[in-house]
Amino acid sequence: MVHGYLLIDAKQVDVTYPAYQIGSPSGGIVSTVSDLNTFYRALMQGELLKPATVDEMKGADASFYGMGLWRWNDACTNGFAFGHPGDILGYGTASMTSADGNRQVSIAITYPPAPYVEGGENPLDAEIVDIAQITLRDMC
Repeated sequence: MVHGYLLIDAKQVDVTYPAYQIGSPSGGIVSTVSDLNTFYRALMQGELLKPATVDEMKGADASFYGMGLWRWNDACTNGFAFGHPGDILGYGTASMTSADGNRQVSIAITYPPAPYVEGGENPLDAEIVDIAQITLRDMC
C-alpha cells in the first residue's frame, strides 16, 4: 500500500490507516486504478446496473453531478465523460470514463506532506482532474 502523510506540529505523520476510514465508502476501500477503470467500464456498458439507474447517476442535463457521478465535457464525442474525483487525508484520485465505457483513465497520488486544512480540498485535486481530462481526450 502506498502511504500518505500529513504534517502535524511540523512532524510528518503517516495517515495510511486512520481508524475513522475503516468502513468508510470514500476512504475505507483499498483498490487499484485498474480496478477503478474496470468498475467504470462495466458501469457504463450496463454490466452492473439497469440503464435507468445509471441515467439517474449521471444527473440532469444542466448539472455537473448526478446521483454518484460527476460529469465533464468529452472533447472526443462532444458529449460527456463520467466518474468521480476525491481526496482524503494524504491522497487524491480522479477517475473518468467515456459515456460508452470504451475509454477510462484513473489517477491516484499521495500528496506531498502538508498541514491538514479542515474542510478544504487539496489544491492538487483540480490538477489531477485536469490531467485526467486531457488524458481521456488524448485517447480519441
